Amino acid sequence: ILERIERQGRVENHEVRMHGCQGRIRDMLCTFVAFNYQGEPGVLGWLLDITERKRAERRVRESEERLEAAANAANLGLWEYLPKRQELLVNAGFAAMLGQEPGRILRQSPEKWSRLIESSVFWVYEIHPDDLDRAVDCLKRHLNGETQAYRAEYRARCADGRWKWLLD
Repeated sequence: ILERIERQGRVENHEVRMHGCQGRIRDMLCTFVAFNYQGEPGVLGWLLDITERKRAERRVRESEERLEAAANAANLGLWEYLPKRQELLVNAGFAAMLGQEPGRILRQSPEKWSRLIESSVFWVYEIHPDDLDRAVDCLKRHLNGETQAYRAEYRARCADGRWKWLLD
């Protein structure tokens, strides 16, 4: 840390693990700034205890891993719609379920979930025309708070042109 302070003049948001009271390990977020006070060089630093945040992040990560394992075991395709951004996030199982190569319909992403390429037109072009109005209506009613859960049955186009029934 001292070498970085000498080189850059500061170290910001550096995470460290420290031994706290009673030998408990605490996660800390540190910032250090080099300064000069009346000709004397020094380092000013402050620490923020982020132990609970790190625990919460770990619990979320573990929960996501369980969800992914369950979805993979059940061969489920999962999606999440973000109405404010007009984006549809899907997992790779969603693409596979429709016989699509993930790279063809999913944007490249290091995340396990990815934005669907052209997500705004998915509803129009990939849902069977006879089912589109009903599926969109179900989604709108749910987003407006008229239903407690979103549920729709519709046909979606597979990569080979066949239609596959989906239950959301």
